[in-house]
Amino acid sequence: MRVVKKSTRIKNEKNRLIGILEDAGVDVAESHLLELVERMAWQVVQMQDMERDIDENGTTEPFRQSEKVDAYDRERPIVRQYNQFAKLHQTATKQLTDVIAKTNKGGGENDLEAIASFISSR
Repeated sequence: MRVVKKSTRIKNEKNRLIGILEDAGVDVAESHLLELVERMAWQVVQMQDMERDIDENGTTEPFRQSEKVDAYDRERPIVRQYNQFAKLHQTATKQLTDVIAKTNKGGGENDLEAIASFISSR
């Protein structure tokens, strides 16, 4: 398997997100959008790495408070971090969805479903 540098993966994800926005008619040149896209691209790559780690090492690990106490399984810290990233990513996705809806003069439930379908198809 070919290993791609993290910076390249982030750049590719950024370009993918920009493409989605441009295809939807959004002017990405607005500074706040570009920053949001950059943050989202970074989050996606971080989450992909975390997913790989979780797949390889599981969601729990044995933990022992002291030698006198039996070990028990506890959630691995990376799982907690992943969940936090997922919440942040969901919020950022909602922000971009709102921008697309405003750009397309939408706003109804059917418009949101169409936007979600458009994004997931990319």
